[in-house]
Amino acid sequence: MEKISTLIILRNDWDLGLDLIRDIYDITDQIVIMDCSDFKLFKKFNKKIKKFNLDKVKVFRAPALGYADPLRSYGLSKCKYNWVLYLDTDERLSKELKKNIKIIINKTKCNAFAIRRYEYIKNRVSQGIFSWQVRLYKKDSVEFNGVIHELPIVKGSIQALDKKNYFMKHIQNQTNTKEKLEVYYTLEAFEHRISYKSLLKFCHDRNLPKLPLKLYFKIKNIDLKKELSKSEYKTFLSIYKLYIKMLNIFPFLSSEKYLGWVGKVVYKDKKNNSHNYYNEMIQFFFTFPEKERELQLSIANNINNKGVINYLGLYNENVIKRIGSKSEKSGLKGVDLFVYILKSRYTKGRNYYKKL
Repeated sequence: MEKISTLIILRNDWDLGLDLIRDIYDITDQIVIMDCSDFKLFKKFNKKIKKFNLDKVKVFRAPALGYADPLRSYGLSKCKYNWVLYLDTDERLSKELKKNIKIIINKTKCNAFAIRRYEYIKNRVSQGIFSWQVRLYKKDSVEFNGVIHELPIVKGSIQALDKKNYFMKHIQNQTNTKEKLEVYYTLEAFEHRISYKSLLKFCHDRNLPKLPLKLYFKIKNIDLKKELSKSEYKTFLSIYKLYIKMLNIFPFLSSEKYLGWVGKVVYKDKKNNSHNYYNEMIQFFFTFPEKERELQLSIANNINNKGVINYLGLYNENVIKRIGSKSEKSGLKGVDLFVYILKSRYTKGRNYYKKL
C-alpha cells in the first residue's frame, strides 16, 4: 500500500495552516511544513503541534524568500514517502478526493496527477474561474526550477483527475493589493526578463521557427545580449497569448507535454486581469535605472539557464541555513532577502552563501 507525504510551505499564516492540517490529517501519512514565519510565530506553533500530539507533522525552519517556489525541492527532500501531495494553506481537497486519494495512487501507473482548482468565492465554488494544478506526484518524478507560479517538470506520464468529483478549492480569493503586485513584479524582474538571445532560446525550446527572428536581428544589427524594448515586450506577449490559445485547442502541436490542458486557465472576466497584470509588469520593469535593468537581465539569463533553485543552491541544507542566519541577523525578509541573495550569488560566485 502506497503512502503519502503532504508538503506545505507557509509564512505567518499558521491559523490557516492548522486548519489545513486538521482537514487532511487522516488521509496522509506524513505532513512536512516548511515554516518561513517570524521566529516568535515559529516557536508558538511548534508548541501547538506538540500540544495537540500531531505526530505526523514535521516542521522545518526555512528563510522567507517572498514566495514558496524556491523551497519546493528542499521540502521534497524532507518527504519520506513515494507519493507527495503539495498544498498551499488556502487550498482544500474535495470530499471525494480526500476519501479516495489512497485508492487513486495505488491503482495508477502514471507519475503525476493534475487536479482542477476552483476559486472559492462567497462560500461557494466558482465554476467560471479554474486552473489545472499538478499537485499529486511521485517524489522522484518531478523537478522544480523555483520560478514564480511554475508547474513541476514531470518525468513520466500525467493523468488528469475527474474534474466533477476530484478537485481543489482555493478559499482565499483576495484581490491583489498594490504591494503584493509589486512583490510579484520584482520577482518577475529577475526571473522573466527577455533578451534577444533568450527569445531565440524560447523559440528553440518550443520548436518554433527561429529563422525569421535571426534574419530580423541581422538586418537591424541587434546586439543579442540586449533586452527587448517596451513595445517589443508587448508584441511578444500578444503573440505568446495567441500561441497558448492555439495549444489549448491543438495540444498535440506542443513539445511541452501537458501545457495544452494543465496550463489552461479559464477566466470569465470582462476586465481581463491577466492582460493588465502583464502590461503593468512591463511598465514596472522600465522604472529601474538602466544599470539596474542590465544587472537584472544578467541575473535573469543565469536563472533561465539554471533555474532559481540550482543557481542559488537551494537544494542544499547548509545554504538554506546560512540564508536563514543572514535573515535573522540582518532583518532582511521576503522579496528583499531574495533580491539580496540573487545579487550576492551574481557578484560573489557559487560559494556566495559562505560570505553572507
